[in-house]
Amino acid sequence: MLKKIKFYIQELNENDKIIYKNSIVSFFLQMFSIVVGVIVVPAYIDFFCNSTVLGMWYAVLSILNWIIDFDIGIGNGLKNHLTTALSENRKDLVKSYISSAYFCYGAISLIVLAIYFCFGNVNFNDVLNLDEAIVPAKELKAVMCVVFVSVVIQFFLKLISSIICALQKNALNLVVNFFTNLIFVIFLLVYPTKSNAENLMAVAVFRAVSVILPLLITSIYIFKKKLPYAIPSIKHINRDCSKSVVFLGGKFFVIQIFYMLIIGTNEILITRLIGNDYNVEYQIYYKIFYMIVIVFSLVSVPLWSVVTKAKAENNYLWIKTGYKKYMFLGFLFCLGTFLALFIIKPLIKIWLGADAPVDSNINITVWFAVYTSLMVVISVFSAFAMGLEKMKTQAICYIVGAIIKIPLAKLLVEITGSWIGVVIATCVCLGFYCVAQFIVFQKYFRGKEFQIHTY
Repeated sequence: MLKKIKFYIQELNENDKIIYKNSIVSFFLQMFSIVVGVIVVPAYIDFFCNSTVLGMWYAVLSILNWIIDFDIGIGNGLKNHLTTALSENRKDLVKSYISSAYFCYGAISLIVLAIYFCFGNVNFNDVLNLDEAIVPAKELKAVMCVVFVSVVIQFFLKLISSIICALQKNALNLVVNFFTNLIFVIFLLVYPTKSNAENLMAVAVFRAVSVILPLLITSIYIFKKKLPYAIPSIKHINRDCSKSVVFLGGKFFVIQIFYMLIIGTNEILITRLIGNDYNVEYQIYYKIFYMIVIVFSLVSVPLWSVVTKAKAENNYLWIKTGYKKYMFLGFLFCLGTFLALFIIKPLIKIWLGADAPVDSNINITVWFAVYTSLMVVISVFSAFAMGLEKMKTQAICYIVGAIIKIPLAKLLVEITGSWIGVVIATCVCLGFYCVAQFIVFQKYFRGKEFQIHTY
């Protein structure tokens, strides 16, 4: 079997080899990560012993994701420019792009910290809809201080992820993610449960350690073993490189920020419209269905950088055939998502036991299947749109989606009488983009540029 797989990979072209090699290595890493992810939710439930506090923590995590992604698209801009520079073996540009990007990240990190401390008197109990009788304001403020400082450090260190993608070593990012989750799960399983405030502080501190340590070790490894000539330094900061990274990154950022407004606000909207307790139920369904997206990411994550590489090499034939191939693969995953509806109920019982805090609801599971399918399709669309730097359709659709998301979610929550209205609103916003991008790509791949290079 292994010989057949090896022979099959050897027969592939260079770009497909990169994707398949990353996918095979990532598969085993992702299986371990899924196991760890399965353990996280029940471990969280047992650790907190309070669904309101746990629901609030999930809302905090969604806010953290916003901050971590608030890089004005610099990471994605660096990924594209660095991929091209590496494919052309331009070491001078590699050094300048990396140093310039770290300089920009450092400046943003300091700005984010300054903003937080300027607004340090915010009443987080009001913001997070948490009664002071459950967690006193002073303790919650201290927890949020630890959280924000650790996130800013993570924000700065996470640039290494973009560099890894440009090196076509995407599987290494999964190694980092796996150890992050493993360290944190071990903490949840062994650390004794205390008061609500003490539990939150402990989670905040250990989350910081579990995230920062693997990123730091990985950064040292990459610059010592893979890019010793490109260690970030002040003398290698280049104004033109900074401008090009920020300019391209700005385009990515517009897409990134409005996409996050669509998918990253679910927990916050559930908190504000229904209550923190329902975030636990949402997370259980989300974790189950998101496993499908995680598995598909084995292919979709390395795809972006490979598309960028193919464009730099003018390999338009691979781009065109690759689009059809990976769209078909995405369709198969969507089909599998709906077939999985038949095993959701027993899966929840096996995962969380007979006393699971939720029971399978066909209406909820169907909408999560739609949500998951849209995310799978979008991951293919995004890889090609970002790699080809053709993001106009994404930008327009995500801006429109972000504008209508909150009022639409409120309306649908009132109509359905349930938090599933938030998920339905998200599906409507994402579906609008999928239809538009499909039409645009159909026209684009039949255009003159592809006719000239592929025939």
